[in-house]
Amino acid sequence: MKKVIALILALAMVLSISAVALADEKPVKLSIMKSADDSVYDPVNNPALAKILEVNNIELELHMVDDITQSVNLAMASGELCDIIASPKLTVMEYMSSGYVLPLNDLLDQYGQDLKARIPEAVWEFVTLGGDIYAIPQENKNYKWPTAIRMDWVEKLGYEKKTEYTVSELKQILIDMATKDPDGNGENDTYGMNAYGGGWKNTNIAIYGAFNGIPDQNYLSEDGYIYSYNTSDDFRAALTYLNELWTAGAIDPEFFVASEDQATQKAANGKIGYFTSWWNGVKVLCENGFADLNPDAWYDVIYVTSDDGKTQGVLDNGRVSNSTFITTTCKNPEAAMKFLNYLATDEGYELFQYGWEGLHFEYNEDGTTTSIYQLNKDYLPLTGLVKWQSAGGLAPLKEDASRAQQMIWPFENTQHILGLPVYQDLFYGLPTTQEALEYATEVSNYVTSKVVEFVTGATPINDETWAAYKTDWAAKGGMKVLESYAKQYNELNKSEYPCK
Repeated sequence: MKKVIALILALAMVLSISAVALADEKPVKLSIMKSADDSVYDPVNNPALAKILEVNNIELELHMVDDITQSVNLAMASGELCDIIASPKLTVMEYMSSGYVLPLNDLLDQYGQDLKARIPEAVWEFVTLGGDIYAIPQENKNYKWPTAIRMDWVEKLGYEKKTEYTVSELKQILIDMATKDPDGNGENDTYGMNAYGGGWKNTNIAIYGAFNGIPDQNYLSEDGYIYSYNTSDDFRAALTYLNELWTAGAIDPEFFVASEDQATQKAANGKIGYFTSWWNGVKVLCENGFADLNPDAWYDVIYVTSDDGKTQGVLDNGRVSNSTFITTTCKNPEAAMKFLNYLATDEGYELFQYGWEGLHFEYNEDGTTTSIYQLNKDYLPLTGLVKWQSAGGLAPLKEDASRAQQMIWPFENTQHILGLPVYQDLFYGLPTTQEALEYATEVSNYVTSKVVEFVTGATPINDETWAAYKTDWAAKGGMKVLESYAKQYNELNKSEYPCK
């Protein structure tokens, strides 16, 4: 009861202070558009929001929309835009020609010192064009595809428990998982991998990474030309490797035909030894009964490297999750920048990210926080405006953590570890080209069909078939798409790299 009274008094004090401030100076009106979530915008009953608005002397109009891209396009077509817009990833670069995106250099120099200090220079480069900064980039966790292996099977089969395996080591382990009855039930019903994790592209991300790239990405070679990984010798080598696994029986024969639910259930039933997936992949399996159905089973995080140990990585999730920009129709861009910068201060960040202490979160003895917002989601509406990463990870597991929680924790924590190797597309952040809109779907479907043929052996991988594949890829528009992005890249970087 005392805690409730204290919270009510604290709220009353904040609101009274806010009322005095408003009486002295008329608040600045600002409008924001961002993606909708399940939060409630209620500054009257939320001391965290009230404090943020009071400090900045802001009267805020918040538009939370279900389809942010469509809403921004409609607003630009009508010329009626909010003052601040949080656009997904780097879509802000697609709005450059509209004339509605305000350059921020001077505003950042005068009012954005905390933002500049928090966000790394390399991340600002993604929203910079011709020396002008057009948005506040929200730094993303870019390692979100950890790789899992049944370490209990690895040890049972006589292999060393490690965190890093070469592709040759992994190949033999996956073959043995499928042929040496690691679950001990006397039946031939286990596999090194199935499609759990995301099909031929995502399930095998770490394997492709050990072969120097990721499907659908584009790179600049050491010899100075731009190429698609989908037509590279490295991709050919990766597909040859997967074909060897298929021929040896290490890959579930239903890999290319099973539904997502079927692949998930087979993994949850304890029949699969390896996969790469989104960071919550093991958690999803446990939610489907894996830990209960397989009380002795254990998935560990591993990293897959080339045989010389020099090459590894997974798909880059993108250094930028959102880009917050100020529109040229904003009547008070200085106030908008001051407001966004306040969210990057220690006080502002705690208020908008965690909420009000005692109402939305509590401090633990070790300095970490425990969220109690399940019943108080009203402080969340301003998330998605600014963000940066810092060293560290998840809070340590509690002593009473369940076995499933202990297994899940390392996979969730990988996304918090800075510096893990990822592959980034050369064209990351560039606007979608007309050629991509016209040809990319057909090209993607063609690549998938040929991957199935190459991996299953329906079409052998040799010089003749690979040359034919590359020719057909180009004829279906693959080269046109590559050249259209290369043109943008070269114009932006004042370079003349050819495509090959």
